Amino acid sequence: MKATYDKKRDVLYIVLRDIEVANSDEQRRGVTFDFDKDSNLVGIEILRASECVDNPAKLDFTTVE
Repeated sequence: MKATYDKKRDVLYIVLRDIEVANSDEQRRGVTFDFDKDSNLVGIEILRASECVDNPAKLDFTTVE
């Protein structure tokens, strides 16, 4: 999993699986889910990320056991 933030465009993209996107669906205005050919979620795009995320340029990751 990885995330990229384009500061100029203010777009946050979260890659769940590095696989070809076959279909996209805008779930809410500015939030698009990307799916593979088997309809598995592979990515999430957030437009106007600075308005939706506290700090889109910083990513914290925690594993809970």
